[in-house]
Amino acid sequence: LEVQREFERYLEHKVDPLAARWLGLYLQGHTQEAIAQKLNLPIKQIYRLREKVGYHAKGFSTKSRPDLVGSWLQTTLEEHNFGLTPSQWETYWQGLSAQQRQLIEGLKGGQTLEEAARALNWKTSRATAEWTKLYEAAQSLRSGKEGA
Repeated sequence: LEVQREFERYLEHKVDPLAARWLGLYLQGHTQEAIAQKLNLPIKQIYRLREKVGYHAKGFSTKSRPDLVGSWLQTTLEEHNFGLTPSQWETYWQGLSAQQRQLIEGLKGGQTLEEAARALNWKTSRATAEWTKLYEAAQSLRSGKEGA
């Protein structure tokens, strides 16, 4: 609930109050059609809201509260291998470079992003960008889209 409320506040202030309302209804289990009726909006606008929320969820989850969001979605690296099945994880792992593997191993081992960046002689901004790329690749694989 803490993550949900924080993300809803983020959507209200940074995206659109309708996006926050969409998220609340979606999390209650409403279909896109039911959300369109409740918000009195065309279905196309509801699908655009869904896309906006999905886009901002990626940024929010990797920058704002990755620990809470990952735990909530059961996609943490440390506990859930990004939510990948064992065979998906193997495919994902095989597609990584040595430096990407080192970054992941450091994070799985409890290093902060800053510590992992130092170990790789990277700037924190580079490690953050790489982390975001790795996270998104895992989520694409998880959802059945392209691999890592």
